[in-house]
Amino acid sequence: SYKEKSQFYSIALGSLTEVQNQLLVARDLGYITPEEFSRLADKTITVSKLLNGLIKKSKTMIHDS
Repeated sequence: SYKEKSQFYSIALGSLTEVQNQLLVARDLGYITPEEFSRLADKTITVSKLLNGLIKKSKTMIHDS
């Protein structure tokens, strides 16, 4: 159902936030270069936008049904 999908996407968004935090730690500890961090951080922003769009659409579908 759209309600379950919205919940799944929200959980995925929370997991993405954890990944973003771990990227910051990895950069600060020198495990990844600033260039690697930038490239990966840009990808997480794209994923975040996609997830937010899916959440918004799923919530619209819940209200319309």
